[in-house]
Amino acid sequence: SGSKGNESSAVATFLPTVPSISGFYSNAVLGKLDENSANGELMVHGSSSCYAIFGSKTKRPVYSPRNAAIQKANDDLQKQKEEAELKALDDENTKRTLLTKTQTTSGSAPRSEDGELIIKRREVHSGRAISVSTVEWSVAEKTAVPTSALEGFMWDKEAEVDRFRERVPLPNLLSQVKISMMDPGSSKPRDWIGPILQSADAANGKFVIIPECKRMEPTMGSLRKRYNIPKLVKQFTQAGAPAISINCDGVLFGGTLEDITAAREAASSAAVAMSTEDGVIAPPVLASDLILYPYQLYKLRLAGADAISLVAGSLSNKDLLYLTKIAKSLQLQVVISVSTKVQIQKVMNSLDKGSFAALSVTNRDMETFGFDENGSQAISLLESSELAELKEKHGDDLPVFAEGRVGLINHEGDSSAYIQKLKEAGAFGAFVGSGLAKKKEGMDESILKILVEE
Repeated sequence: SGSKGNESSAVATFLPTVPSISGFYSNAVLGKLDENSANGELMVHGSSSCYAIFGSKTKRPVYSPRNAAIQKANDDLQKQKEEAELKALDDENTKRTLLTKTQTTSGSAPRSEDGELIIKRREVHSGRAISVSTVEWSVAEKTAVPTSALEGFMWDKEAEVDRFRERVPLPNLLSQVKISMMDPGSSKPRDWIGPILQSADAANGKFVIIPECKRMEPTMGSLRKRYNIPKLVKQFTQAGAPAISINCDGVLFGGTLEDITAAREAASSAAVAMSTEDGVIAPPVLASDLILYPYQLYKLRLAGADAISLVAGSLSNKDLLYLTKIAKSLQLQVVISVSTKVQIQKVMNSLDKGSFAALSVTNRDMETFGFDENGSQAISLLESSELAELKEKHGDDLPVFAEGRVGLINHEGDSSAYIQKLKEAGAFGAFVGSGLAKKKEGMDESILKILVEE
């Protein structure tokens, strides 16, 4: 139009690179702003979102090339950041996978007469760096080689606990725990096994699934591109999970103590949002970690754990008894994980009835940290005379869970067939982490139940 105050030539001076300008609305001009993409900030009613209004009187375009350049730069920066995060995640996966494959030149770990791995608790042939404030004195030279994945895991865990102690000495940590236990406003450990038993009773003894949150699996790498603990816990709570397990190990599984705190808060918030006349109980949290010292139990108590897991294969009879007693004094329930029949006997001989809440039989091979892919290890432990003897001493109602590839193992082309075998062998339920992580649908109630369909 050539009318005064509304000339397309005047507008063109502001957009010299745009090939065409067309469409007149009242005292304004509509023009395509970007030949590659639409303008996401403006919307003209009655037109496409890739067009915007320009005031001809003011000669001041609403569209700003400077803002567009800033937006593009921000988008490029975000893309670079995401690519860097993915690369770092891949590098971390590779590093953690290599940690689990550290073996002797013979490729076979030493074992005792009963078949158990011979474990050296601490790496004694290498120096240890000492940190003072932000300065590290003497870089430790690692010359020793672990004979099994479990031994290497324990050595790294020893080093991790040493670093924690340097930052917060044990006396200081004990003071914090005492203050927390005396403070009526601080969170207290909740009954972990109770809601699970109630859930089973309400469902007429149906197989119970305990979802486990873990960032990665040593033999598989990262399980999720985006590991969002609050989001996952909220989904599990809404799906009706009676309890939750959080892997907080930072050596092989990429977890942190903060994951425990975040999970507890997210579960409570989700339960409040779902509150009904009958009430909704926030799922209590089990902290899954390789625990070697009471120091770790104190840290987990402060983080908000309701229960803890102990790996029988990494502890002597004396340590198993000692850690169980410390956990009880902190009001933390105990779940003990076993991978062999000898370890079942260790639990039976070391602990009194009622000293632990549940037992878990695993498909994991502690020498390589890989899994028995057909799940026969857990089935064998469930059907063993050793477990029958343990239940005779500790009560036939002792809950026994299965863990390790549950939900991923296919029998006859169906993962639920393996679940059925576990039930027939006497399993009360199962911990499922990787199996739920591999589900691509939304994490609703149907996904939790898909593993326990008849």
